[in-house]
Amino acid sequence: MIKADVTYDKKAMLSFMRFTAIDKPWKWAIYGALFVFAVVLTILNLKTDFLPFAIIVLFFVSLIEIFTIFAYFISPNMKLKNFTDENIIKNHFSFEEKSVKLKSESKARKSDGEIPYYAFVKVDESSLAFYLFVNKTSALIITKSEITEGTPEELKKFLIAKIPDKRINKLSVK
Repeated sequence: MIKADVTYDKKAMLSFMRFTAIDKPWKWAIYGALFVFAVVLTILNLKTDFLPFAIIVLFFVSLIEIFTIFAYFISPNMKLKNFTDENIIKNHFSFEEKSVKLKSESKARKSDGEIPYYAFVKVDESSLAFYLFVNKTSALIITKSEITEGTPEELKKFLIAKIPDKRINKLSVK
């Protein structure tokens, strides 16, 4: 059995928000390529009739870049501005045969529950954590450094065995 004791503090929540903002790196590559294209288009058309068009393209691509940067760096910090010690949740996860058992504790309340593996819509992995999504925007965060019984590699293999392949994202056994 694999177990983890994970604390959802401000740092963990920021990490999750940033992970979901950049979960598709190809988007960032496309935005960067568009920006470079717009700059080159503008430079090449400095002395032509196409300059106004090039400037408009550069303007709109710049807006996309600004929005992307805002979504990654500024928005998560703004959302967690009022995060206090009252919001910290300590979670105890136990990965069992048919489900993940969860016990949560915060200053406001205690609860426990169970989530069957079929209920997860996808699983993502970063270098620091596993994200077990129960819908498009909500996930259980299992920080690799906070796994108390077992290893991150064992958890990865376990999840691959328990969750159908179509729901696994960025997980691979080495």
